[in-house]
Amino acid sequence: MSPSASAADHRIQRARALIAEYDVPSARAILEAVAAGPPGAAWAAARVELVALGYGGGEYLAMRALLAPVLAEPSIGGIERALAQYWTAVVSEGLDEPVDLHALGEAIVVLEADEPYRAASARLQRGRLARLEGHLARAVTDFAVAMGLDECVGSMTGAAGARLSLAEIAAAGGDVARAGYELDAGLAWLARFPLGGMSVRVLEKKLRARRDALVGHAATENVSTAAAVRDEDPRLQHARRCLREGAVQQARALLGALAAEAPGVAWAAARLELAAVAHRDGDIASMRAWLTPILAAPSLGGALHAAAAYGAALTSASCGDAFDPSALEAAIALEVSAPELAADARMLRARWWRRHGNFVRARIDVSAAVGLYECAGSIAGLATARLALAEAAVAQGGAPRADYELRAGLAWLARFPSEPTACQHEAILREHLAGLPAG
Repeated sequence: MSPSASAADHRIQRARALIAEYDVPSARAILEAVAAGPPGAAWAAARVELVALGYGGGEYLAMRALLAPVLAEPSIGGIERALAQYWTAVVSEGLDEPVDLHALGEAIVVLEADEPYRAASARLQRGRLARLEGHLARAVTDFAVAMGLDECVGSMTGAAGARLSLAEIAAAGGDVARAGYELDAGLAWLARFPLGGMSVRVLEKKLRARRDALVGHAATENVSTAAAVRDEDPRLQHARRCLREGAVQQARALLGALAAEAPGVAWAAARLELAAVAHRDGDIASMRAWLTPILAAPSLGGALHAAAAYGAALTSASCGDAFDPSALEAAIALEVSAPELAADARMLRARWWRRHGNFVRARIDVSAAVGLYECAGSIAGLATARLALAEAAVAQGGAPRADYELRAGLAWLARFPSEPTACQHEAILREHLAGLPAG
């Protein structure tokens, strides 16, 4: 980095400090000087900071004039470009113009790693647009992941606001029980901020009003709010029903017959189910044997190939072997059509991050997985993710946050009183709750 670029960076740091001290005029003068200089990372950062300052006053045209050169400069990439893409989407929405959803999606991927708060905001924006256009699965997914990310960064109102949107979608679809769950979860989050000020209290009042409005409505429920409807082979449906009912041997026979047929969708799906059974049994060799032929059949593509790639990475992790986390990206990208698979892939990637000492990225992935598991209606997945966040909080001396995570997991499990899996995980979470340090 050249001395001038380094000095400019220091000036931006000084401007940010002044903003934190509410000396906006002095900060603006510094940023405008940097923004008038030659293109570069500091130049782009200064323009993005000026855009953020202009947002509160609705200065959309001035914001666009600052952002356009950043997006037009080919040397600008990474977080600077992602922030410019995010703010450009905000400007477009503010001017009631079409939003470039592809660019917004690119920004979300980059922002999640370095600016999870902005990534959550971007997802909330994309979720609102998807909801307006009737793409409810996309909207639910974005609101749910935004909720997880906002919890991760400790946003007072972001997580509860996302819950409110999820509750509204659920109520509009007749899922009163799910709407009530979302509102109660939002109120539980806001309760962590008794001194949060007017914004927290206003949102709390809104959530309570919506909760009271649900009283008297029939408690209809659709646990999986973003489940994909698939036209599956009846034999595969039967085998999955057998697995849910504990008839594992019968399921093995049905799946084995499908897996012996010519390669195709049902063939691959059966092999994935058999690999999952083998994983539960700790039979890594069989797991690998079921998955390898799927990976060798590129014509399948799509979700089946992504699921097999996830399974192969899980196999390596189960053996203690190294694996390439980029192999999980295809599964993570299926968050709308296969939220549980995407959540599982994020949990596995979080293990990779922890192994390599990046605990911040691990927490981001697990937090996003929380939202996805709720989308999928996963009992064990959500409980496992909440427990992982609680354990991480305890390791950092954050017993109150661990208490919140464990109680949030218990609130989820309470929705499934007749499920043995829920009872098992409830016992685990309560044991950890009882073992939290006092204070």
